[in-house]
Amino acid sequence: MLNNQSGSDDRIVPRYVFEERIRISVERHDRKFVTDGWARDLSESGLGAFVAFRLVLDEHVILEVPLALSAKLMLPAKVARCLGTEYGFRFTALSAAQRDLIRSAVLGHTEIPFPNEVCAPDFAVVLKGKTAERSRLSVSGSGFWTAPRRMEH
Repeated sequence: MLNNQSGSDDRIVPRYVFEERIRISVERHDRKFVTDGWARDLSESGLGAFVAFRLVLDEHVILEVPLALSAKLMLPAKVARCLGTEYGFRFTALSAAQRDLIRSAVLGHTEIPFPNEVCAPDFAVVLKGKTAERSRLSVSGSGFWTAPRRMEH
């Protein structure tokens, strides 16, 4: 379990692809700041988004999230992960009705696999026709498939 700037790797419930514009409100030093963000994933426990405005790990915010046919939800959350402009928010107080709306909103959306649970088939890299290296594909922290390679000349 991580607990640093990049955040936590423990996942409470499945995340789903969810791409919508959101609004983030935060209060600092008796001033209210409001900024926009782009949600990338949603779950019953939180939301992942790209946000240009600098937020602080563990800072409390209010997320305004548009869901399908319902009105926008105002969800209290805290910044749980921060990696550049990519943020993870953990909801701090959801009602049963809000939880049901989130479940409905992600129904039919693609589930995002937990990086440690992703396993890809072996593959061979053939160099100069005879040299092969066996390796595994893995998912990087950014969600891209990466393949370690060793080049021999």
